[in-house]
Amino acid sequence: MAGIAKQAVVVSMSRFANYGLLLISPIVLVRLLTVGEFGRYREFLVYSSVLASIAAFGIPNSLLYFVPADPARSWQYVRQAVQLTAITSFAVILCVVLADLATGGTVIGKQLWPVAIYVLVFTNIDFWEYLWLATQRPIAVFGYTSGRLVSRMLVVISLAYFFHQVRIVLWGLIALESVRLLGSAAAWKLLAPKAGTPAPNPGDWRRMLHFCLPIGGSNLLSMSNRYAASIFVAKAMGPVALAHYTIGTYVEPIIITLRNSLSDALLPAIVNRGNRSRGEAVSLWQRGTVIAAILLLPIGCLIERYADTLIVTVFSSTYQAAVPVMRIFLIVLIRECFDFPMALKAINKTRYFLYGDVAAIVVNLALLVALVPTWGLIGVTSAYVISSWLQGFYLGWCTTRFYEMTVREFIPWWEMSKVCVAAALPLALTYGSFLTDHFRLFGVVVGSILYFPAYVLLLRAFRVREAHILFERVRERLMTAAHAR
Repeated sequence: MAGIAKQAVVVSMSRFANYGLLLISPIVLVRLLTVGEFGRYREFLVYSSVLASIAAFGIPNSLLYFVPADPARSWQYVRQAVQLTAITSFAVILCVVLADLATGGTVIGKQLWPVAIYVLVFTNIDFWEYLWLATQRPIAVFGYTSGRLVSRMLVVISLAYFFHQVRIVLWGLIALESVRLLGSAAAWKLLAPKAGTPAPNPGDWRRMLHFCLPIGGSNLLSMSNRYAASIFVAKAMGPVALAHYTIGTYVEPIIITLRNSLSDALLPAIVNRGNRSRGEAVSLWQRGTVIAAILLLPIGCLIERYADTLIVTVFSSTYQAAVPVMRIFLIVLIRECFDFPMALKAINKTRYFLYGDVAAIVVNLALLVALVPTWGLIGVTSAYVISSWLQGFYLGWCTTRFYEMTVREFIPWWEMSKVCVAAALPLALTYGSFLTDHFRLFGVVVGSILYFPAYVLLLRAFRVREAHILFERVRERLMTAAHAR
């Protein structure tokens, strides 16, 4: 478990690098672009993110399942993944372009061609992260995603600084991803076995399609649900409202990064253990759930406490309207601790994602229509939070049914409750507004310094096993580094 935890930490750092444009660039871009221009930039990211997820269709993710199951045929699975991704990506973009042209630009509009080209160069021949995760090489993942972060940040910020035009920034991103595509193709040709990739065994394509189709459909629906609010705001309320909503949901990449990094690190191990014992797989999932809570809940508590100061200080007072959006959106964080889709992937029951996603998007759209006229951005955020929780309840029910366990047996309630109490109690040390009123962001830093040691001490006092393993691992690393000096 300690090795998996280490891998999850490295992968989390890598994913934060991969989300660099969403996490770091807004802080700079809100000062280089007007609110309207930043809203148009975010609109491009919304369209491209949705289409990239649909175009990839969960195909590279399948390497996390197939490579550990049959390591000798790793490169054959890579070739299949690349070919399938090429087919799906071109099909998706062709359909979107035809639909937009046929409807006079109502699907995407003025950003159609930048979005279309960007999605194609972004999604194709981009299997390295999942291949290295499947072969337990998290350092390579970190190097790859960190390199993408540095190059993207340089392109986006430098072009915004010199030209102050979103159009130029977008074409700079397209040029950068085109270079990555060519480099990835060259590396694939260089690193693949010189003797050639073996031909697929009978049934290989069918098995990959059987695995990917439900996940791809689920990605289509979940991304639609996740970005339905942003698309709704962009179309109905304009780029300024979208800019406020973007800052209000700024923590989303943090939540998704930590949760997905742990899940991707755990999935190969759960698959391997599940082949030996269903009980071992469940135990590993439970420990991963507790670790997710240990990582996510303190972040959520502190952001909830200091949301006003963080947004006004980091993004300026023009984004004050994003504060209540952020506070409501953080409710999703508790739901994300329970990664039921990972448990279903481990037993190849992926088609049930589709049912949960269909229900979630229907509920989300219905609530958008009902709540937005009265509550505005608050209604948009509430609609997403409610639909996300309902989806979680359904997937949890499916998971416990397939593992033939009760909810009480499957979910580690006792350990989770201890983590929740440990995360909530130290907030008493941050009571009052003296520090933030007088020192602004430095006051947040001081409050965090008071909070985290108390949180760690409570985890130890409550004897949370997963926290003890993490702390011991850190202590061993520190002692090794001290002896090395």
